[in-house]
Amino acid sequence: MNVANRKCVFRLGLRSLRANRTRNLVAVLAIALTAMLFTSLFTIAFSINEGFQQATFRQVGSKSHGGFKYLTEQQYSELKDDPRIAQSGLRRFIGMPTGIPFNKSHVEVSYADAQYAHWMFCDPIVGRLPQEGTNEAATDTKVLQLLGIEPELGAEFTVPSPWTATKLPKPSPSAAGGRRTTPSSPTTFSFRRVG
Repeated sequence: MNVANRKCVFRLGLRSLRANRTRNLVAVLAIALTAMLFTSLFTIAFSINEGFQQATFRQVGSKSHGGFKYLTEQQYSELKDDPRIAQSGLRRFIGMPTGIPFNKSHVEVSYADAQYAHWMFCDPIVGRLPQEGTNEAATDTKVLQLLGIEPELGAEFTVPSPWTATKLPKPSPSAAGGRRTTPSSPTTFSFRRVG
């Protein structure tokens, strides 16, 4: 608004603010508290939503977008190179020790690449993931305690027998009418889609 007596309007406004200091202070304080309230409310709502998502991911066992089980090497290669898949990870289930001391604990032995291990919440807190082509292994401190080994980096251990046999599904007819071949160990492929 263009007013010819701008100085006069400014002076009146300033005097009005000085005359009602308490009212103006309460108004400014109310605006600040309302802004803090809405900020806190949205922060809490987003935090609760994130907590529910993380709990669901942990219940499912992975934070990937999807997965396929019991793939052949050819099927794995085709899926890995699909342009609609942004990231992928591989896990091979090897077996489960069932004898003492594991008879009352659920312990799995698997191979997982770094991406799949990350999606399964298996990032090491101390140390690093094992290198391929070595006799290294990553394990939970609970497993080392069951074996009676002091949990420390570089500790050597052997997982005792017996093991459960890897259960593979029987070959079944494919959509093309042929026979589907099963891999030597269950292969799980997880992915995150593009977009």
